[in-house]
Amino acid sequence: MWPNIFNAGRQKSVGLTRKKQGHPWLMANQRDAEMTNTELVRTWLKAVWEKGDLDAIDRLLSPTVILVGVSSPYLEPGVSHRDVAEALQNLLGPRRISITHIIEQGFWVSARVVFHLKKTSNGREFDAPAQLLARVENDKFAEFYSTMDYLEIVQNLGLVPEDAFYVLLTKHKLVWV
Repeated sequence: MWPNIFNAGRQKSVGLTRKKQGHPWLMANQRDAEMTNTELVRTWLKAVWEKGDLDAIDRLLSPTVILVGVSSPYLEPGVSHRDVAEALQNLLGPRRISITHIIEQGFWVSARVVFHLKKTSNGREFDAPAQLLARVENDKFAEFYSTMDYLEIVQNLGLVPEDAFYVLLTKHKLVWV
């Protein structure tokens, strides 16, 4: 029988494991429990994106991590992933995240997640789906690829017109006056 990968919240993940200590961000030499790559993704999402713990970035990303996603185009000298994450957290406001799909294979883990967001000006709630693919090495993310529909997010937040995508399809530029 095939495992139900679509119900990740109820199924014990199968994959590589690592040792963890009493708190979620692990120490490899502790022997009291094991953490899977799936649990590492859950820890990342909960710590960084739900609780806003920017220190978790340094704990969970390898110093030589390959990042491809929202922060990669903006990482210049003097700008870190932490800087971009902090700016996004301020933009998105309070958020809750659910994982709809998650798959592990060897050192790799892939997930589809949904950010449940709220427009702070009027309280209107909306969802923003995202995907991530990561390679884990030495209890940290060594490669991290992520994507999200950022245009839809900024439209829902009222930062660009709701028809911006269709205007851009006509090759017209959005102009602010």
